[in-house]
Amino acid sequence: IRSSAAEGVRLRVHIGARPRSSVRIPISKLREGMVIARDLLSPTGELLVRSGTRCSGSQAERLIAAFAPTEIVEVAEVAA
Repeated sequence: IRSSAAEGVRLRVHIGARPRSSVRIPISKLREGMVIARDLLSPTGELLVRSGTRCSGSQAERLIAAFAPTEIVEVAEVAA
């Protein structure tokens, strides 16, 4: 958040991504084109995928192979 005051006018600007609706799915359902809504961390806390990343097919396959099929991942909800 940045604030500025000039001639009695106060302006506040929020900088960052607009929040989106998201859904939680088993990682086994992750597919190409899905957007990760929350940072995906390894069991040791290392950042694997940053929020806002659109998954490629090979990236989704690697993540599915690396985690238990029931592991939950949060993805951006697709607008109908």
